[in-house]
Amino acid sequence: MPYENLPRELIDPEILRAAVAAAERSEKRIFEDQAAALYEVIKDNCPGGGKPKYRALIGPLAAIAENAQISFRRADGEKDELDLADYVRTNVVSLRNRHKPALFGLLLIWAWCERGDLTGPILEKFGLSPEQMIEDARSRLGSRPVPVLAFLQEKSARDLGYLFQRASKRIVLIAQNHWYMINQEAGSDADFWPKIRDALIRGATVEIVAMHGDAPQPFSHMPPSDAVGIWTRFLKEEQFPAHLQKCWTTLDRFAASYAAEKAAIESKARSRHTKAGVLKIYRAWFLPMTLSFVDPDHEDALVVVSPRTSATKSGTRPDFIFKREDHPDLYSHYWSFASHGEAHQLWQQIT
Repeated sequence: MPYENLPRELIDPEILRAAVAAAERSEKRIFEDQAAALYEVIKDNCPGGGKPKYRALIGPLAAIAENAQISFRRADGEKDELDLADYVRTNVVSLRNRHKPALFGLLLIWAWCERGDLTGPILEKFGLSPEQMIEDARSRLGSRPVPVLAFLQEKSARDLGYLFQRASKRIVLIAQNHWYMINQEAGSDADFWPKIRDALIRGATVEIVAMHGDAPQPFSHMPPSDAVGIWTRFLKEEQFPAHLQKCWTTLDRFAASYAAEKAAIESKARSRHTKAGVLKIYRAWFLPMTLSFVDPDHEDALVVVSPRTSATKSGTRPDFIFKREDHPDLYSHYWSFASHGEAHQLWQQIT
């Protein structure tokens, strides 16, 4: 899950390392006093997440670590989550006992983001000025290019499961046939319907756009063109029409599951004091690439762009990943296409 309160300049890796190092160099007496104070901030403001309480910190700490390029893994399964929660709890309790835990830097930054009003005085006791650190970070970031991440799809650290987990408000998935998502057996551990349902319960709207032979095409006054046939020939993949049929069989299943479970989804969302997301599925005439947007209306918007050549093997295709705040012009180029799909490309909503 994304951690919405994270100011990007706060977790610039160089600034974070400088801040943590400065805090660790403080006089032992100062460190001990402020470690105990930091424990109180974390204990009293840790978000609710069931038992053990500190499992709710796993997602935020992983998000901070990812942005700051330091080590802290995400949970993989319920048992791993419980083990990680116990590890976090031990580190938090170490603060109360005036020890320097392994997660000191992450816990300090989390507290600063979550309750800066309470953590600011603690940082000042360490001899750190939050305002000056943010000013320094902005200065560094303003003169330094931010790289675009790139992975082979089969080795991507931002696969579709991760994107569903990260989405808090909205996820928009645009692809020819969404093979990775639809080539999973219904009811299996790999089935994506439970991931979609969980996202809806969290309040994230899920939008899926796929090619369809009956979708209206732009420039309706021009002679009809067989986009599915053209894509089949471009890929040299005779099975593409069959793959597309399987795609829509699966999307129809998702739509039917949503209709059957909508009331239960809304009820579970209300129990979490949030409004359930909505599942929207669209037909498109032609899609030249795969685009996956996470929380496109928010500051931490992320896009995964996967251009298509005639290579038929999905795993060797590249994923280019960047955030709107890092590359606003690049992001705008792709989001403009996606956000005007209904008007400009005549995408047809079926749910």
